[in-house]
Amino acid sequence: MDDFGVLSLKPIKVLIVEDDKKIRRLYYIGIKNGMLFQRRSCTGGREAVELYKEWRPDIVLLDIMMPDMTGYEVLQHIRQFIGDNLTAIVMATSLADVNTISDCLRLGIQGYIVKPFNHRDMADKIIGYFKATDPIRANLASQYLDELRSK
Repeated sequence: MDDFGVLSLKPIKVLIVEDDKKIRRLYYIGIKNGMLFQRRSCTGGREAVELYKEWRPDIVLLDIMMPDMTGYEVLQHIRQFIGDNLTAIVMATSLADVNTISDCLRLGIQGYIVKPFNHRDMADKIIGYFKATDPIRANLASQYLDELRSK
Protein backbone atom coordinates (compact mmCIF):
# COMPACT_ATOMS: atom_id res chain seq x y z
CA MET A 1 0.00 0.00 0.00
CA ASP A 2 1.37 3.41 -0.88
CA ASP A 3 1.94 6.12 1.71
CA PHE A 4 -1.32 7.84 0.78
CA GLY A 5 -3.28 4.63 1.47
CA VAL A 6 -1.65 4.15 4.85
CA LEU A 7 -2.24 7.79 5.78
CA SER A 8 -5.89 7.64 4.74
CA LEU A 9 -6.60 4.43 6.66
CA LYS A 10 -8.45 5.31 9.82
CA PRO A 11 -8.49 2.33 12.23
CA ILE A 12 -11.74 0.40 12.31
CA LYS A 13 -13.24 0.89 15.77
CA VAL A 14 -14.38 -2.50 17.09
CA LEU A 15 -16.52 -2.85 20.21
CA ILE A 16 -16.35 -6.37 21.64
CA VAL A 17 -19.26 -7.25 23.93
CA GLU A 18 -18.43 -10.60 25.53
CA ASP A 19 -18.78 -11.82 29.11
CA ASP A 20 -16.56 -14.91 28.69
CA LYS A 21 -12.93 -14.08 29.47
CA LYS A 22 -11.53 -16.87 27.25
CA ILE A 23 -13.55 -15.76 24.23
CA ARG A 24 -12.53 -12.13 24.82
CA ARG A 25 -8.91 -13.27 24.79
CA LEU A 26 -9.44 -14.96 21.40
CA TYR A 27 -10.79 -11.68 20.05
CA TYR A 28 -7.75 -9.82 21.40
CA ILE A 29 -5.41 -12.28 19.67
CA GLY A 30 -7.28 -12.00 16.35
CA ILE A 31 -7.96 -8.25 16.49
CA LYS A 32 -4.82 -6.35 17.39
CA ASN A 33 -4.94 -2.68 18.37
CA GLY A 34 -2.89 -0.63 15.93
CA MET A 35 -3.11 0.92 12.51
CA LEU A 36 -5.82 -1.47 11.32
CA PHE A 37 -8.08 -1.81 14.38
CA GLN A 38 -8.84 0.10 17.51
CA ARG A 39 -10.75 -2.08 19.94
CA ARG A 40 -12.57 -1.70 23.21
CA SER A 41 -14.46 -4.33 25.12
CA CYS A 42 -17.01 -4.74 27.84
CA THR A 43 -18.72 -7.66 29.54
CA GLY A 44 -22.39 -6.70 29.64
CA GLY A 45 -25.22 -5.20 27.66
CA ARG A 46 -25.83 -2.07 29.71
CA GLU A 47 -22.14 -1.23 29.62
CA ALA A 48 -22.15 -1.92 25.87
CA VAL A 49 -24.94 0.60 25.24
CA GLU A 50 -23.12 3.28 27.25
CA LEU A 51 -19.77 2.58 25.59
CA TYR A 52 -21.47 2.55 22.19
CA LYS A 53 -23.02 6.00 22.80
CA GLU A 54 -19.72 7.43 24.05
CA TRP A 55 -17.33 5.88 21.52
CA ARG A 56 -19.44 5.27 18.38
CA PRO A 57 -17.68 2.16 17.06
CA ASP A 58 -17.64 1.17 13.41
CA ILE A 59 -18.51 -2.44 14.20
CA VAL A 60 -19.93 -4.22 17.25
CA LEU A 61 -19.21 -7.89 17.98
CA LEU A 62 -22.13 -8.79 20.20
CA ASP A 63 -22.63 -11.88 22.32
CA ILE A 64 -26.28 -12.91 22.67
CA MET A 65 -26.30 -14.55 26.10
CA MET A 66 -25.15 -12.04 28.74
CA PRO A 67 -26.13 -11.68 32.38
CA ASP A 68 -27.61 -8.15 32.56
CA MET A 69 -29.03 -7.46 29.10
CA THR A 70 -29.14 -9.83 26.14
CA GLY A 71 -27.45 -9.15 22.83
CA TYR A 72 -30.92 -8.98 21.26
CA GLU A 73 -31.81 -6.14 23.62
CA VAL A 74 -28.56 -4.30 22.87
CA LEU A 75 -29.11 -4.75 19.13
CA GLN A 76 -32.69 -3.54 19.42
CA HIS A 77 -31.60 -0.56 21.52
CA ILE A 78 -28.99 0.51 18.96
CA ARG A 79 -31.24 0.00 15.93
CA GLN A 80 -34.60 1.18 17.26
CA PHE A 81 -34.06 3.50 20.23
CA ILE A 82 -30.83 5.18 19.13
CA GLY A 83 -31.85 4.89 15.48
CA ASP A 84 -28.47 3.75 14.15
CA ASN A 85 -28.88 1.50 11.14
CA LEU A 86 -25.38 2.15 9.80
CA THR A 87 -23.05 0.63 12.40
CA ALA A 88 -22.11 -2.92 11.45
CA ILE A 89 -23.33 -5.33 14.13
CA VAL A 90 -22.20 -8.94 14.17
CA MET A 91 -23.76 -11.42 16.56
CA ALA A 92 -21.29 -13.87 18.06
CA THR A 93 -22.81 -16.80 19.87
CA SER A 94 -22.91 -20.55 20.25
CA LEU A 95 -26.61 -20.43 19.34
CA ALA A 96 -26.77 -21.47 15.71
CA ASP A 97 -30.41 -22.44 15.25
CA VAL A 98 -32.44 -21.00 12.38
CA ASN A 99 -34.83 -19.03 14.63
CA THR A 100 -32.00 -17.25 16.45
CA ILE A 101 -30.29 -16.31 13.19
CA SER A 102 -33.62 -15.18 11.65
CA ASP A 103 -34.42 -13.00 14.67
CA CYS A 104 -31.02 -11.33 14.45
CA LEU A 105 -31.32 -10.76 10.69
CA ARG A 106 -34.75 -9.22 11.18
CA LEU A 107 -33.24 -6.75 13.66
CA GLY A 108 -30.59 -5.70 11.14
CA ILE A 109 -27.26 -7.44 11.63
CA GLN A 110 -24.42 -7.57 9.11
CA GLY A 111 -23.11 -10.95 10.21
CA TYR A 112 -23.22 -13.93 12.51
CA ILE A 113 -20.22 -15.71 14.04
CA VAL A 114 -20.74 -19.11 15.64
CA LYS A 115 -18.56 -19.89 18.66
CA PRO A 116 -16.10 -21.40 18.97
CA PHE A 117 -14.37 -19.55 16.15
CA ASN A 118 -10.87 -19.48 14.75
CA HIS A 119 -9.15 -16.29 15.93
CA ARG A 120 -6.88 -16.36 12.86
CA ASP A 121 -9.88 -15.56 10.65
CA MET A 122 -11.26 -12.77 12.83
CA ALA A 123 -9.56 -9.78 11.14
CA ASP A 124 -10.75 -10.92 7.71
CA LYS A 125 -14.28 -11.52 9.00
CA ILE A 126 -14.49 -8.08 10.59
CA ILE A 127 -13.28 -6.38 7.43
CA GLY A 128 -15.76 -8.42 5.39
CA TYR A 129 -18.70 -7.46 7.60
CA PHE A 130 -17.54 -3.84 7.74
CA LYS A 131 -17.51 -3.73 3.93
CA ALA A 132 -21.33 -3.53 3.95
CA THR A 133 -21.24 -0.19 5.77
CA ASP A 134 -17.96 1.38 4.55
CA PRO A 135 -16.58 -0.37 1.45
CA ILE A 136 -13.77 2.14 0.83
CA ARG A 137 -12.24 1.85 4.30
CA ALA A 138 -12.83 -1.90 4.29
CA ASN A 139 -10.95 -2.27 1.00
CA LEU A 140 -8.04 -0.17 2.30
CA ALA A 141 -7.96 -2.27 5.48
CA SER A 142 -8.00 -5.48 3.45
CA GLN A 143 -5.10 -4.29 1.29
CA TYR A 144 -3.14 -3.28 4.37
CA LEU A 145 -3.79 -6.65 6.04
CA ASP A 146 -2.64 -8.46 2.88
CA GLU A 147 0.57 -6.42 2.85
CA LEU A 148 1.23 -7.18 6.51
CA ARG A 149 0.80 -10.89 5.86
CA SER A 150 3.12 -10.85 2.84
CA LYS A 151 6.05 -9.45 4.82
